[in-house]
Amino acid sequence: MDEQGPAAPLEFTGVVERGDERGRTLGFPTANLPLPPGLDPEDGVWAGIAQVHGSGDVHVAAVSVGTRPTYYRRDGVRLLEAHLLDFSGDLLGARLTVHLYRRLRNQRRFDGPAELVTQLEVDVRAVRAWAREQQVRGRRKVARGTRTLRRQELAQRLVDRSERRTSAVAARVAAVAAAGGTPTHEDVAQATGVPVDYLRWRYPDLNVLGAAPEGERAG
Repeated sequence: MDEQGPAAPLEFTGVVERGDERGRTLGFPTANLPLPPGLDPEDGVWAGIAQVHGSGDVHVAAVSVGTRPTYYRRDGVRLLEAHLLDFSGDLLGARLTVHLYRRLRNQRRFDGPAELVTQLEVDVRAVRAWAREQQVRGRRKVARGTRTLRRQELAQRLVDRSERRTSAVAARVAAVAAAGGTPTHEDVAQATGVPVDYLRWRYPDLNVLGAAPEGERAG
């Protein structure tokens, strides 16, 4: 798992094209965007944000970039497929901008639909954990004149909140260690409010944070 995202989110805009609808059949419908030459993010599954042009809607999204090796092996057309969390509707023909923030895993070939669905469920949980940690929520434009979330504002907000969360986690780890205890994910989650599943994923070894210099922890 690649826990580090790019310094700034990777951004892709295009018109949603019709796919083979396998994602919809599996319970994970996607908005499919072609990848133009020169705009090639690393293949894999990403946590990101999708903005629907015109409506102003913004959604947290689990995004797959690659050739869909489970079905096409190495012969598939390379696509960006965005599964918008908690969204129902038809985006075919809509103009969509997708921001990729954190790469979660590599592309891989699964033995069949059942194994693929199991992994997709894991991916969606990881994206939700990322969104909770960053306090990112989808939003809909509810009235004329409502401002949509701009990319620069969102990027800075994500950085600021991530630094605050990391500082809080590191401070709790240091406090427990200073008292002669051993920090646990459950204790840190209760003390800081950071979801325990995210802590286990993001910081499998809490002692690494406890060993960081105070200045680095403060962010």
